Amino acid sequence: NANEPFNNSNEPTRKRSRAYNASGRQARDAIRLRQYLREGCESLIIASKYHPLPILIEALILLTPSSPIVIYHEFIQPLLECYQYLQLHDLCIRMTLSDTWYREFQVLPGRTHPNMFISGSGGYLLYGTYVGMSAIAAIKNNDDIVTD
Repeated sequence: NANEPFNNSNEPTRKRSRAYNASGRQARDAIRLRQYLREGCESLIIASKYHPLPILIEALILLTPSSPIVIYHEFIQPLLECYQYLQLHDLCIRMTLSDTWYREFQVLPGRTHPNMFISGSGGYLLYGTYVGMSAIAAIKNNDDIVTD
């Protein structure tokens, strides 16, 4: 029959027998991923169009002490909330909040000048060094995040 898939053997066409979970991964991949996450991650980079604070709170559990944290967001307000959260719970040191604005320069023989047509801002960065989860019990029991 022309509508049936091509099959070299006389056996009927079978579906693959591998078991996939809801995320599309095989069960053994999930086991391997859990094992890696139990060992801890050595850095955290968050760049999302969504509010980064809930992502940060969940990801902190996976970090090892002395891990660098970098969070990018288009607006400064969500990063201020992350900064306050990390500072309030003494989870991070050497935190810095900066913008990523830069100016392009046009370099021609004998002259250099700034490019006049540039955007106002490229977003903001929050970065620091994670010191560990010594206060994890207090955070889990008293999650007093104030967001306006």
